[in-house]
Amino acid sequence: MKFQEPPKRKQPSQFWVDIVKKLRENPKRPALIGDYSAAVGSHIRNGFYPAFIPSNTDDAKTFMKRNFEVQTVKRPDKRYDLYITYIGAE
Repeated sequence: MKFQEPPKRKQPSQFWVDIVKKLRENPKRPALIGDYSAAVGSHIRNGFYPAFIPSNTDDAKTFMKRNFEVQTVKRPDKRYDLYITYIGAE
């Protein structure tokens, strides 16, 4: 056994930091982010992407639900278009 501090929250990628910045600058405007797997949309929606979550947030999933709408739309090639809207509740 080893006593140590747990790792800090994963650092956000600059790509997603830039996306969040643009979304916040354009509230209530849906943005097509690109084509991804459905899992990416689900992970963002559930608060697993740190770029979307302020560091002092305890409940990432609730924060996301109040501040962002995340939708995936299935494409013919079995990928998904990812749409995100900043609804700006907080």
